Parts: sequence; C-alpha cells; structure tokens
Amino acid sequence: MASSGNPGRRHRGRRRGRVPAVRPGSPPGIHTGPPGAEPTRVTARGIAPDRVEVIEPPRDAADLARIRERFPLVWIDVCGMADAETISALGRLAGLHPLVIEDVLNGSQRPKVEDYDAFMFVVARRLGSADTPATHQVAFAWTDGLLVSFRERGEPAFGPIVERLERGRPRIRTSGPDYLVYAMLDLVVDEYFPLLAKVDERLDVLESRALAADDASVVGEIHGLRAELAELRRELWPLREALAVLVRHDTQLVSADTRVFLRDCLDHASQALELAVAARDGCQDLMGAYMSAVSNRMNEVMKVLTIIATIFIPLGFVAGLYGMNFDTSSPWNMPELRWRYGYPFALLVMVGIAGAMLAWFRRRGWL
Repeated sequence: MASSGNPGRRHRGRRRGRVPAVRPGSPPGIHTGPPGAEPTRVTARGIAPDRVEVIEPPRDAADLARIRERFPLVWIDVCGMADAETISALGRLAGLHPLVIEDVLNGSQRPKVEDYDAFMFVVARRLGSADTPATHQVAFAWTDGLLVSFRERGEPAFGPIVERLERGRPRIRTSGPDYLVYAMLDLVVDEYFPLLAKVDERLDVLESRALAADDASVVGEIHGLRAELAELRRELWPLREALAVLVRHDTQLVSADTRVFLRDCLDHASQALELAVAARDGCQDLMGAYMSAVSNRMNEVMKVLTIIATIFIPLGFVAGLYGMNFDTSSPWNMPELRWRYGYPFALLVMVGIAGAMLAWFRRRGWL
C-alpha cells in the first residue's frame, strides 16, 4: 500500500485543523463522522467512445455487471455523505474495502493515495470557492472500467468534466478511469490559482496601506491573510505529495499515457504551493514594512519635537535671564532692564537666535 501526505503545522491564532470524530475503541471501517452532511445523491454514467448516457445507479451485482457489459467505462458519482447505509452498500457493490468507505464517510482525511491491489483510492481536498481557503473532501476509487467518485458537497460539481464528456472529446471517453481521475484532480488543482491571484491582489493593496502606516487595522488584516495562506499550504502540501506518489507508484491501474498528464498536474500543484508559500512570506515582509514605516513616522515626529525643544533652549535662557526681578537701581544689575527699547531688543535677539538655528539645521540636512 502506498500513501502520501504531510500533516499541517498548527500555529496559534490560525484556523484549527479538522479533527475527525472518532470514538475510541471503535472497530475499523466504522463511520462516526459528525452530523450535518448533505443529502446523498447518486448519479451514474455509462461512457463509450461514441456516447455518454446517464443511467440508473446499479442496485445489485447483477445490475452492475449488465451495465459494465454495455459500457467500457462506468462512472458512479456520489454527492453528500448523509446516507451512510447507501454509500456503504454502493461501496460493497463496487468491491471497495471497508476502510475506504470509512475514509469517504469521515470527511477529514488528508490528501493521499492508497493501492488496494484490486483498485486505487485517492483522496483530495477541493476549494469551495475562489474567495476562501475552506475545502471539502473529494475521493476517487477505480478499477478496470469502473470509477466511483465521492463528494462531500454538491457545489462545486465536476461540470467542466461532464461537459468534456458530453462534447465527445475522444481522449476522455477512451482513456479509461485513470484519465478521468486525472481530469478531475487537474480541475481540483487549477481551482487554487484564482484564489492565489486574489491573494496577490490583496497583498498589493495591503502593501500600499502598510507603507502609508496610517491605519493600524492593516496589522490584523495581514495576520488574517497569513492564516489563510497557512491553511492553503496545509491543503496543497499533502495534495502535491499524493500526486507525486500517484506518478511514481507502479500499478496497472494508471497507464503510462495518464502518468504523463499526472506529471503536468503535479507541476501545477507544486507551482500553487510555491505561490502560497511566497505569499505567506510576503505577509511577513509586509509586517516588517509596516513596522518600519511606523518607526520612520515616529522618528520624523521625534525629530520635529527635538528641533522645537532645541530652539527653545536658548530662547528660554534669554527670557529667564531678562526675567529676573532684581533691584534695577543697583549698579551691578543689567542696564538693559531700564532701557526704553529693552523688550523689543530681547524679542529681536530671540527671533535672530531661532532663525540662525533653523538655517543651521537646514544646512546640516536635518530639516
């Protein structure tokens, strides 16, 4: 059995990881997932080189055998995990291991690849929208001529894949279930790029606000974006590792032609992961830029206050000197105190001192 994945690191203040609802001591293959799942809907399609038909889902082994005789490829899509009994029955009908059904129903799995000899099993996590890093689980189990896909959520569906099938693209109709799995995994990976593009736009806006350093709320927004990017990294890292395992793993259920396309999908996942990591580092740089801008503004304020205080030091000395109330009749006291123009002269001296100091500050480049 081959598996892949890398547990995400947890940091205080970030979104908490998904904790599966597991009852201690439960036997393997038991579903103990949380309530609130979407209603279960099962759609089956028969795929042949010349046609694609929506068919009734098989009810028993004989029904499935008749369908597989009519079509080279049968795709059964299960949406919503509310009806565990129906999903378990379908899994038994398709020959899936009970542990696979458990992983499907407990939607907290990391992206991974598992080889059960008779069939392959892949788990991935798909974005719900291009506005948030929240994801839901999708899983694929396939053998020769049969693919069963499982989705926690009804939306987004695999509309682009269905459209390609219905438009009669020859490769997707004739390449087998492994290529169909590749097409859906490629869609899952590509959906990360619009979100990363929006993250890049948010970084540009936050950079302008951080350099202006006039809005303290930008700090909270940077921290929030950094937490979202940490969540993205936790999703993309194991997804990339799972794709790498799928490319390298030696199995007859993945053809050599499909491996070529899977390598391209792996490249896309690596690129998305690198973009997420770079954006997260950019958030750290933004925090440094904001703190530097705040420090620079504080330094400018302190410089102005220091210049003002420095100018008033000699002015205070002059005012204090001539403000001493000594006996003006004594010959030892300042004669200017009895001078008719003493007050205007003192003001003129103060203005001259202040002007001279300002000129000297400007010459030194301090203003």
